[in-house]
Amino acid sequence: MGVRDGKNHGKSNGATRETLRELAQESHETMQAVLEKAVKAYHRQRILDLSNEAYARLREDPAAWAEEQEEREAWGIALRDGHNPV
Repeated sequence: MGVRDGKNHGKSNGATRETLRELAQESHETMQAVLEKAVKAYHRQRILDLSNEAYARLREDPAAWAEEQEEREAWGIALRDGHNPV
């Protein structure tokens, strides 16, 4: 049960709703538009957080991190060789 089952099991708390209302009023947007932007921003931040966590785990493994650095260097050479159509 809960959010994941797609059902609304309660209302957002009053402080959150008031903040949403204030942001909408300040930005001259609808509450829905502000909410959509907030969800998109949260989603982007979540992706960055997960990526950072993955890189931290990678750096904790010296062999894997060395392999990553070698691969980056190989790509760097390939991109500098003048044959890329960018």
